[in-house]
Amino acid sequence: MSEILSIPISSLLLDAENPRLPQPNVGQREALRALATQQNRKLVALARDIVQHGINPTELPIVIKTGDDLGRYVVLEGNRRL
Repeated sequence: MSEILSIPISSLLLDAENPRLPQPNVGQREALRALATQQNRKLVALARDIVQHGINPTELPIVIKTGDDLGRYVVLEGNRRL
């Protein structure tokens, strides 16, 4: 069953198996770098839109618990918005 949670950004991880990433499973820092490099201007435009208008509640990220003891979640849908 799904529910809406308020999760700190520090507890969210990019999905290392995201098809937008050229090399899956490269770690969080490299995944962020690859996504930013690949999306470039699109990512900047998305960030501006979020700053100006906020997140569209119908497009909230979809996350799943990692199963670790740190209470982290992997973002399955919404990596660019993260």
